[in-house]
Amino acid sequence: MIRRPPRSTLSSSSAASDVYKRQDNTISIVFFTVGMLIQVFGAFYYLFNAADYFKIEKPKVTIFAKISAAIGSISLLGVILTPADVPSLYFLHILFANSVFNCSFVTLSIYGYLFYTKGLKNVTYSLLLCSIVVLGYIVFLEIGPPPWKSIETLTLHATYQKVAVLSLLGTIWIMSKGTDLLNNEIE
Repeated sequence: MIRRPPRSTLSSSSAASDVYKRQDNTISIVFFTVGMLIQVFGAFYYLFNAADYFKIEKPKVTIFAKISAAIGSISLLGVILTPADVPSLYFLHILFANSVFNCSFVTLSIYGYLFYTKGLKNVTYSLLLCSIVVLGYIVFLEIGPPPWKSIETLTLHATYQKVAVLSLLGTIWIMSKGTDLLNNEIE
């Protein structure tokens, strides 16, 4: 017989809280926090500075890329500072998490356009693919089942979230290869 979390409470974080109450996740929290901090500073540094490759031809678009990267990085920092299993911070955590994906979609779209204008189609295609993954997650958040409904829907949300984040990390790596190519053209 599989033990299911109690459904007696309507608290929006009840499924998550039940999972956290059954296990000590200190090591997981440390790895998550360190990994996210590295991602925040690394992604912000790269995305903010990568816009400079395009500032001569597309100065206004470059400004939007920098603003979107900054807001996304601040939102990612907000996700770290507002754990989902603390009921008083749950709303802020969700607000920051949704902002990360919304800003990621905007930033990816802007950089896709910028790399396209430079003729780097492979980088553009990877940005487009990742944009579709992130947009899919945004749509899933809006029309999919809420994560607090059951442990299964919480797991579904967490899995999709991880796929979107991994595709973002892979895309940033591909973008770095694209900026290396641009750097070779400039020199």
